Amino acid sequence: MDEAAIAASGFFASVSARDAARLNTYLQPEGFTEFMPESGKLLKLDAKAFAKLFASPLLIDLRLADVQVQHVGDTAIVTGTRLGYISKPDLTPQDSKLAVSMIWSRQSGGWKLHHIHLSVPGPQ
Repeated sequence: MDEAAIAASGFFASVSARDAARLNTYLQPEGFTEFMPESGKLLKLDAKAFAKLFASPLLIDLRLADVQVQHVGDTAIVTGTRLGYISKPDLTPQDSKLAVSMIWSRQSGGWKLHHIHLSVPGPQ
C-alpha cells in the first residue's frame, strides 16, 4: 500500500484509539486545517485540540475506505470515504459516510497532514 495512504488510514485509526503519541507523528506543530460540512467553517486543529477530544467522554470510531492517492513531488492528495462517528456517550452512534480529501507532505519525520476537506458524497 502507498505510504501516504497508510498515513491517512493511520491518522483516523490513531484518533479512534485515542493514541496521542501515534497521532502526533502525523501532525506538524501548527496543526492542520479541516473543513466539515456540518459547521461550514474552516477549523484549525492541533495536538491540543485532540488532547481535549481524547479527554472527553465522546465515543470515537473513524476509518478510511476507498483510498486513492495522487502524488505531486513530495505532496500527496489522498481521497476516499471517511466512515464512522464521533458521538455523545448517551446517544446511539450513527455512522456517517463523508467524502474526504486530504493534503499530505513527505517530510523528514514522515508524512505530515496539512488539510482535510469533508463533504457529503454526491448521488451514487
